[in-house]
Amino acid sequence: MQYLKLSLLLIALAIFIIACNQTSNTPVAKNEAPKTNQAATPAPATPVDEAAVATELYAKNCMICHKDSGKGGKI
Repeated sequence: MQYLKLSLLLIALAIFIIACNQTSNTPVAKNEAPKTNQAATPAPATPVDEAAVATELYAKNCMICHKDSGKGGKI
């Protein structure tokens, strides 16, 4: 029984070591300052009215079920 426990522990340790040594395929974001030769993104020409955009999205996607009041049910 001791050999079984020891062998399972060694196998788990080997799997852990192998998994930790693998390189990941996900990109890693670096916290670096932007390069000086890159152009900054321009500010939008006109300010966006977020309330109007939200109202439009609600009217398009949500008002069908939730009605004007947002409570749903019968009108």
